Amino acid sequence: MSIKPVNAGRPRSQQAHDAVIAATKRLIETLPYPDVSVDRIVAESRVSKRTIYRWWSNKAAIILEVVSSKDITEPNTGSLEGDLIALLTGIFNNVTTNRTSDAIRGLLADAQFNPEFAEQFRGYIVGRRQVCLNIIQHAIDRGELSQDVNAELFADLIYGPYWYRLLIGHAPLSEAFAKELVKSIVTATPFRKVG
Repeated sequence: MSIKPVNAGRPRSQQAHDAVIAATKRLIETLPYPDVSVDRIVAESRVSKRTIYRWWSNKAAIILEVVSSKDITEPNTGSLEGDLIALLTGIFNNVTTNRTSDAIRGLLADAQFNPEFAEQFRGYIVGRRQVCLNIIQHAIDRGELSQDVNAELFADLIYGPYWYRLLIGHAPLSEAFAKELVKSIVTATPFRKVG
């Protein structure tokens, strides 16, 4: 995901950008989200606060760019169930390593109180949700799902339990959970192709 800079008038130094991103990545891998600050990013990256604020509006925007750089790929196993399991397993592996889940929870919290950042965060979510919608469309094209399936609802059913476990932390995000979740949804009557 490409984050729009706050001030597009002056070209950003690629070296400064890379230093900020690398420093932020190190910080979110070692500190709780609330302890990561622009001041710490400045100290870690050796890039001035003025330069940082020229390109990012706040720490959340920087952390979102770091989290967004871990793109998810669209699986192509040839089946709806296989694709969804591969998608969720990849997402779960990504968020459960290197404190990424802590960063995402922090970003979601910040989005509740900052409308400008909330728009950026929604863009991040929409981009990843589109991968699921593509998988559903491919399944419709292959005849695995009926043409009138509600793809938006299907995607919500796939991602809802993920977000619930990510935010509440009451149960693990594991491959076993991915398989059980997908099997439960794929075999649900409203989504199967009938006849």
